[in-house]
Parts: sequence; C-alpha cells; structure tokens
Amino acid sequence: MKTITKLFLAVAFISSLSLMSCERTRDGVGLDAMYNAISSGRWYGWTTTLTPGTSTNNLAADQYVEFGKSNGTAYVYNKDGSQVPGSQHTFSFSDTKTMIFDGVTYKIKENFAGSFKTLTLENESGGITTTQAFSR
Repeated sequence: MKTITKLFLAVAFISSLSLMSCERTRDGVGLDAMYNAISSGRWYGWTTTLTPGTSTNNLAADQYVEFGKSNGTAYVYNKDGSQVPGSQHTFSFSDTKTMIFDGVTYKIKENFAGSFKTLTLENESGGITTTQAFSR
C-alpha cells in the first residue's frame, strides 16, 4: 500500500512539474484569462492620444464598446444596443503583454490579475507614441 501511494505521489509530482514548465500551457491559460477579462462587460470610455499631437474621444455620448471573445472583434454600440455602422475593430493577443488592435501592435500597460477597469495600449513608432485608452 505504501509503495502504491509513493508511486502515485511521484507521478503526480512529475506531471505537475511538466505542466508548470510548459510555456505554451502557461501562455494559453494567461491568454484565455485576458480574452475573458476584456470581453466581460462594456467599455464606456475610449480615447486615442498621439504624443506629440492630439487626443480624440472615439465614443459619442451614450456609446460603449464591447469586445467579442469568440470572433476577436470589438464593436461600438449606441445606448439602445444598436451597433454603430462601420464600428468593427479587430483585436487579438499575441501574449499577455501585447495586443494587436486594428492591425497595430500595442504594448499593454496594465498588469492584469482578474478583472480590470482600464486598458491602456501603447505603440511607439517613428517618434510618435499612440495610446489607446479604454475604461469601464
């Protein structure tokens, strides 16, 4: 009986070590958590800031953004739930610190653990920093 218990514990220990050391498993779990966190709820604020340059509010009054986990698309909606025409934006995560939004690669400024209230994306190219800031 003791031999079976020791054997079982050894197999469990080796299995857990191999899963923890597998980078793909960790990244897959992290990316799934990112998709879940971003797609739950509505985002009522979205600004684009070019530094040096200008800041633009991308949502009119009573509009919000929803990120769709299943199709990798974010849509802008009016208060009544109707989609704003031409408001389709693609997104994906290449890792837990990088998001591709509308074909542009951004670094994610927040460190996520569970849900979050802000999402700040930053891209620096050609001396211009583009920041996409979303808030709930």
